[in-house]
Amino acid sequence: PQAERTFHFARLTGALPPLAARPGIREAGVGDVPRIHALRQEILEFGPSMPMTELHALVAGGENRIFYLENGLQRVEAAATLTSRSLYGAVVASVMPHPASRGKGYATALTHYASERVLRAGGTPCLFYDNPEAWRIYQRLGYRVTGAWRWYYL
Repeated sequence: PQAERTFHFARLTGALPPLAARPGIREAGVGDVPRIHALRQEILEFGPSMPMTELHALVAGGENRIFYLENGLQRVEAAATLTSRSLYGAVVASVMPHPASRGKGYATALTHYASERVLRAGGTPCLFYDNPEAWRIYQRLGYRVTGAWRWYYL
């Protein structure tokens, strides 16, 4: 393998804490894909962005649910994805606040919202992370590490 990356696996182990205020979170449709894709390209930690055609197919096919917040200028400020949905739960993934919007609570609000959707469906929310800043958010929401995954890139 040319490179490897270790991710921590965490799951929500109890009830979510209440949030004081939640901004207007929306679920993305296919018409929102270009703006979600533009946000992904701004997030350096994500590396090369997936092609817009792939993101479009995931949204159009219903495989993923993307939730987002935008500013008054129609720019997406933050987004989060629910993926790998099953009867048992779903993975909260690609939590991505725009670099200029970090520290405003958007990642917390979106993670909370996506986790709440999984809980209401009777499942367990889980996630992978390798970012210590993101972990602080997840931990405050009640996520606990239950394992690690090592990914190899060829």
